[in-house]
Amino acid sequence: MDEEAPAAGTADDHEKRRRLLDRLSQARMTATRLNGLVEVEIDGHGELLRLGIDTTGLDSARLRLVESGIVEAINDAEDQSADLEERLLAQIFGEQ
Repeated sequence: MDEEAPAAGTADDHEKRRRLLDRLSQARMTATRLNGLVEVEIDGHGELLRLGIDTTGLDSARLRLVESGIVEAINDAEDQSADLEERLLAQIFGEQ
């Protein structure tokens, strides 16, 4: 019984995927909230790399704002990561 030949472009698609993953690993997105009080940095995979909090003059009311700002900043950075991945996929695989 003859085995089916691999689909054309399989090696090329594998290389494109590897390049995409490399670019996502190297990409960095940052987002700030509360006028710079909260800053996060993630990579292109959406992994949180850094969280910065300016604690100057922080009281309990501001702490609650900071906690909300952290969530918002992380979500914003993750959205940036997803947008980057979508653009790279379209660029590498020619999809629009």
